[in-house]
Amino acid sequence: ENHRPDHFSKTWFHSMPIDDISTTPVIVGDVIVLPILNDGGLLALKVSNGEIAWKLNNIGIDRNTKLMFNYPYLYVYSQKIVQRIMMGLDTITTEIIYSAPDFHTDHPTFSLSNGKIIYFPVIEGLFIHNIFRKSGSLIQFNIEGNESLFPIKAGKEIFAFSQKGKIYKLIADKIELYHSITDFDIISPPVSPANSNWIYFEGYKDGKRMINAWRHETNTIISSHIPDEFCSIEDIHFHYPPLLYKDGVLIISSQEPVIYYATCIGVNLDLKEIQIDITKGIKKVMNIEFLFSLIIDTFFISRISDGFFYMNLNEKTQNDIEFFSSELMSRPLSFNNRLLLICKDGV
Repeated sequence: ENHRPDHFSKTWFHSMPIDDISTTPVIVGDVIVLPILNDGGLLALKVSNGEIAWKLNNIGIDRNTKLMFNYPYLYVYSQKIVQRIMMGLDTITTEIIYSAPDFHTDHPTFSLSNGKIIYFPVIEGLFIHNIFRKSGSLIQFNIEGNESLFPIKAGKEIFAFSQKGKIYKLIADKIELYHSITDFDIISPPVSPANSNWIYFEGYKDGKRMINAWRHETNTIISSHIPDEFCSIEDIHFHYPPLLYKDGVLIISSQEPVIYYATCIGVNLDLKEIQIDITKGIKKVMNIEFLFSLIIDTFFISRISDGFFYMNLNEKTQNDIEFFSSELMSRPLSFNNRLLLICKDGV
C-alpha cells in the first residue's frame, strides 16, 4: 500500500545547493515545482526520475512567496503580488494578475481555493480571482497594524480572520465585521476539516498557548490549554495553521517530543496527548519542528538531524528514523508511493 512505509530506498537525487529554508513545493501533474530563493525563480523536476522539466528565473520568488496549483494554473503569490503560470507542452507563460505598491512585508499569507474562485489576502485587502478570467476584483480593506487576513470557508460562507481575532464575513463584494474574539493577543491562521462545522485555530492568551474551535452558526468558541510552559507571541505556530488530521487538528509541542490531537466532541474540545518515543542507535527524537512536519494518511513524518522520522499514529510501534546525511529545508511532499525531500544538498 502506498502509505505503509516499511523501508525507504532512494530512487533519484537531483544535486543542487539549497541555502535557505524554503516554502513548501507543490506537485503539478507529474512534476514537483520548487521555489529557488537564490535566483528568485522556480525549478520543476519530474517526479519519476528527477530530471529537469522546466525552469523559470527571476520572477520575484522570496521567502514569503507561496505556491498553489489550481488546474490548469500554478499560482505564485504573496501579500504584494499574485502571478499565475500556464504550463504548455512547449511554453511556460507567466502573467501578473495583482501587484501592490512596493513595500516590504514579512507577514505569511494563506490563500483559500473554493472551486474555481481563489481568495488571496494582499496588502490592500482581499483579492478575489476566478481562474477563468485574466483579472480579479480587489476588496480594499484596511485593518489596524497591517495585520494579515486569513480567508476560510465555513459551510457555504466565506469568512476572513484577522490576527487580532476579528472575524469578517464576505457578503457579495463587501467585507463586514461578523464577530470578535477579543481575549487573545494573537491567533493563528484557521483551518476547518472537510465536512466539519468547526474552525480550529491557535491563540496566545495570558502567556499561554491555546487551541480553539469556533462555530459560525452559534458564535460558539471552545478552548483548551496546550501545556507548553515557555510560550511567546513570536512562536512560529501562531503564524501558521494547525495540521489537519481526521476530523480535528494536530498541534505540535515546541518543547517536548509530543503532539496533541484536538477534536470537538459535542460542546467539548477533546485534547489527546501523543508521545513520540523513537530511538535508533544513539539517536532519539528530542523535539519536533512544526515547519518540517507532515501527515500522510495516519503517518506523522518530521525532520531530525541528518534525516527524518515517522510514526503511525494508529500503531505507534510502527516507527523509525531514516538517515541520509543532509538537513531537510522544507516540509516533505508525498506523491503516490514517493516521499520527496528538499535538503541542503538537493532533492
